Amino acid sequence: PTTKLSLVEDAVKSWRVDPLLVLSVMKQESAFNHEAVSYANAYGLMQIIPPTARELDPRIEVIDLFDPNRNVKLGTRYLQKLLSRYKGNVVAALSAYNAGPSNSERWLREAPQGLPPEEYIELIGFKETREYVQNILRNLYWYNRRIRKENVPSMIALTEAAKR
Repeated sequence: PTTKLSLVEDAVKSWRVDPLLVLSVMKQESAFNHEAVSYANAYGLMQIIPPTARELDPRIEVIDLFDPNRNVKLGTRYLQKLLSRYKGNVVAALSAYNAGPSNSERWLREAPQGLPPEEYIELIGFKETREYVQNILRNLYWYNRRIRKENVPSMIALTEAAKR
């Protein structure tokens, strides 16, 4: 689905993040349901938890996380912050978005250096996070094919394309 693309394109104006990456995260996080609530008390389209939301905007209230515009802007800002933290490593940023930065950093430390993304993903220590990253990258692949008409030939090319 692309019904939220205009919402995403508006959010990425402030935070330099590939709109298709944001759309792919949103699809995985909430299946585009702005009223989604997870078992971990994450809210809205981008499934933001209140502590993360308050770190990004101290004035935010839980009810604000159900507002699609605010939620997507916060989620995009957080994703950009993670991409910066991991120097553009999309896989590490996505694993941190799901399992937290401390877990993502541990997996980076434990992995052999220079692994291709598809091999690194297999070393992610939580099955849920491993599948989460795989699903977002699958979403991103298909959004690139559908919207940009690009046939991305490899996982490396896909993660590099997401750095636009």
